Amino acid sequence: MELLEGYRLAYDPPRPGSPNRHRCRPISGWRYRSEPGWLIKRKESTILCVGYQAEGTLGRRMLDGIKSVQIMNHEFDVRARIESMDAFSAHAGKSEILEWLRAFRSFPGQVFLNHGEDRASEALAEAIRSEFGARVSIAKMNQSFSL
Repeated sequence: MELLEGYRLAYDPPRPGSPNRHRCRPISGWRYRSEPGWLIKRKESTILCVGYQAEGTLGRRMLDGIKSVQIMNHEFDVRARIESMDAFSAHAGKSEILEWLRAFRSFPGQVFLNHGEDRASEALAEAIRSEFGARVSIAKMNQSFSL
């Protein structure tokens, strides 16, 4: 029932004369977590991954060409067209973070990086060390620090 109701919510055809010919719904904001499965298995659908898709996420796996996905214990063949739009990331990149750090009147004694993939975090840490001579720690899962 959950899948069927989710399908109805996402794919009711527009009413005659409606200016909205196509439905667009964010996967992360759907009423039922199973709804993306209905999009994924339809060849008429396009999944638009907006912003950076981290390793291991459903978005990244689909962009990498995975043929089937499991969502809420249901297996779905990926028949939809998978596209990406990187221009709308909500996270600052290396240059924005370095610019933010340059604005400090008194640079912090220690910088902690706690979000990002390993290679990107290492590159950012090295850039911070190089430019500011700062101590930089890259936090690992469940790691704590005494301040």
